[in-house]
Amino acid sequence: MSDAFSLVSSDDACMSSFESYLSSSSSEAVLALRSSSDHKDTLLHAICRSGAIGCARLLLAKGASHCAPNADNAEGRTPLHLAADLYREDTTGSLAFEEIFEVLVNGGCVAVTDSKGKLPDVGDDATTMVTKPMEAALKNGRSLQKEIDQERKNRARAIFDEKLDEHISNQSACSIAVCDTVASEGYQFGSRG
Repeated sequence: MSDAFSLVSSDDACMSSFESYLSSSSSEAVLALRSSSDHKDTLLHAICRSGAIGCARLLLAKGASHCAPNADNAEGRTPLHLAADLYREDTTGSLAFEEIFEVLVNGGCVAVTDSKGKLPDVGDDATTMVTKPMEAALKNGRSLQKEIDQERKNRARAIFDEKLDEHISNQSACSIAVCDTVASEGYQFGSRG
């Protein structure tokens, strides 16, 4: 089976390969996909980074069984954040990227804050084709935001607890080593026994 991330493209040949991949893969396998990059993007993140609107349609049409539209990556950013960044940074308008917002919002994406507390930002000069879906995403995101904040707190707490346990374990090991050397008179103050 081909790497799904390499199939993300607006090219027609890649689109049919991407569609074949989705048809032949289990929903669990597609949901579990994360890129090997530092971003740890989902498939929908990768689609939004590349602007492959057709791939977004195909994936979101599969529904929640194949796609978690509001999943965040390692940077705490959702696919809607990435689409907004790409749109805002395209000053030439050559990407004609407005359509992806409607596709994302109709597919279940909502506007929630990233790990830095920022909402997706399309910029001040966004067209109506972008602002209308973004307004709907903001409205729909308000109810989900509390759940996401709690999930992020739980995840941060779990990481903290894991690091604390590791620290306590390391400290205990150091204390035991010092006690052992002191008990066997291997360490004397000011000298190396």
